[in-house]
Amino acid sequence: MLIWLVLSVFVINKQIAMKKNLFILFVAAVPLLLQAQLANPGFEDWQNSSTGTERIHPAGWPLLDDLYLFREDDAYEGDYALTVSAWYSYLKTVAIQENAINERPVFFNGYYKYTHNQVRFYEDNVQMFEPDTAVVSVYITKWNEAAMQRDTIGSGSVKLGGSQDYTQFTCPITYSSEMVPDSVTVVFDPSKVRRFSPDIYRAYNDDQCSFFTVDALFFSNEALGITENSLQDAVLYPNPATDNVRIRSAKEISHSCIYDSTGKRIAEAKGDDISVTMLAPGLYTLLIYDSGGAATAKKFIKQ
Repeated sequence: MLIWLVLSVFVINKQIAMKKNLFILFVAAVPLLLQAQLANPGFEDWQNSSTGTERIHPAGWPLLDDLYLFREDDAYEGDYALTVSAWYSYLKTVAIQENAINERPVFFNGYYKYTHNQVRFYEDNVQMFEPDTAVVSVYITKWNEAAMQRDTIGSGSVKLGGSQDYTQFTCPITYSSEMVPDSVTVVFDPSKVRRFSPDIYRAYNDDQCSFFTVDALFFSNEALGITENSLQDAVLYPNPATDNVRIRSAKEISHSCIYDSTGKRIAEAKGDDISVTMLAPGLYTLLIYDSGGAATAKKFIKQ
């Protein structure tokens, strides 16, 4: 009888310990799940194409087609990077990924190289030429149960020019809502040329292509949740601006950083009154920080 009781207690304690360990493992795994925002962000995992060809493509990155993508051995980090490209006047591959997210990142970052063709277009019936550009786009969304649709609550986009060596890009994300998102979509487009519709932009030389290589992708300022980010009501004025941009907000402004359309940080300023006289005309993003370290991104135009 005593032996049976001892064995029973041992088994019960063992089961409790196993459940406790499983619970600890589950709790430990939760932060990892919360931080899992992109699949295969370093492009190290490759698999056979679903099109039945012998080509391979990066896991987690559905593509429009796999004929114009390459596994790049010259990676920024690790063994591989992804190259998507535009060929001739109308063919290209765009890399797209949609994944779950439950945070409000302020920036989308990564490293890129870009070998670009010239594109031809018409303006007032005059033939014009300009360098091709690649585009990185981010869409932060939330499912709207009432409307049965996905609403975009944050977005960002940067155009990238030619770069022979790996260069970091930074894509600021601007929010139009204080909701917590549930999905993020990132898009890497290698060219202005429209797929199968070359009437707007055409490659200048058919024997030249645009190659867009990306690697080591990551979001930053991930901890900014709606309870911390109290700067959503911040307003920039005047906008467009000529000499100064002022920030109207109920919070005390610590400092701000100015980013150009390529995502490059070009200036930093203190307080809520910022001189922009040194800026060339164009579209800029102002990342505003309050005294508690919360931040939000606002766009303005320099005339």
